[in-house]
Amino acid sequence: MKKVFSVLLALCLLISLAPNVFAQETTPQNLPPVKKFSEEQYQKEDILPLEKYVSVKNGYLVLDSEKAKTDGFKADLINGQQKYFELLNSEISEGKLSVDKNLNITGTIQDQSNFVPLDAEILKCKGKTTKTKTYWWGYSRKLNSCDSKKVASSFSSAGSVSAGIAVIAAWFGVLPSVPPGLSAAYFGLVASRINANNNGKGVITDMTWAVVFNIKPQK
Repeated sequence: MKKVFSVLLALCLLISLAPNVFAQETTPQNLPPVKKFSEEQYQKEDILPLEKYVSVKNGYLVLDSEKAKTDGFKADLINGQQKYFELLNSEISEGKLSVDKNLNITGTIQDQSNFVPLDAEILKCKGKTTKTKTYWWGYSRKLNSCDSKKVASSFSSAGSVSAGIAVIAAWFGVLPSVPPGLSAAYFGLVASRINANNNGKGVITDMTWAVVFNIKPQK
């Protein structure tokens, strides 16, 4: 009984140390929901209301920061969004991305050619793996069952924040900056959520620029 109590105590400590960067996602009954521990970690639902302050001028993304602040949005949310736009606009300048007046972004800012499975692997992989889609709020990508396992394994073995960020950059997208409050333990939670939602068919992942993951299974 003491051993079981010790394991539960260690699990609670791990969860309490990791920031909540999960939006509301499909959570199997055997896994507890992850609570929000840091006001500096923004979910997709926190960022989307900024859309009315976003426009495209001369082919670049522009955020009306002053108007957003006047309307009561938090400074760190606005600053984080501005940093993300600076990253995207630099990629637009280099011709890697383009954006239209409806905020639709095309192109990719990382080489994903190594993510195409070998012919022999395609037969055993369920679901789809797509290239990362870039949005004004962050990134979205489908991962088939095999790639879901690969990403989860990479996150599980990430022994530091920098290692976890490297996995994110390789599979999802480049970050404008590292959000405060991240820990190596957090990436273990990401891995557990990917595995829990895989169900042998792959997952759909949305990730904000604040590294908030919304993970759900492919159908």
